[in-house]
Amino acid sequence: MSAQPNLDFTGKRRSNTPYWATTPLTREQMAGAIKVAEQQEEVVLAIFRAHRVAKSPSQIHAIGEQEGRKWLLTSVRRAITNLTNAGILVHMREHRDGPYGRPEGLWALPGVTQA
Repeated sequence: MSAQPNLDFTGKRRSNTPYWATTPLTREQMAGAIKVAEQQEEVVLAIFRAHRVAKSPSQIHAIGEQEGRKWLLTSVRRAITNLTNAGILVHMREHRDGPYGRPEGLWALPGVTQA
């Protein structure tokens, strides 16, 4: 049996890129995707600021859709990850049942102590 490699996961695993290109895009398409992603982060942050309680990604997604946004849940999760990596949001210890019956983490602005 060979020795397990020593993997260092102490640093950030992903850059704080507003848009994660997973398909080939032209320069113009990439610029547009980055702009949309940055706007999504602003909307996610505005929702957290308006509600002032811990929320899950699916709750943020639903609030955005109620306000007329057409966005993917994965885009909301990406925005929350980027805002967390930037120190703007914090991951709470609490969980709630998500839309598929699995526990889903909660995030909040710093200083929010309850869900």
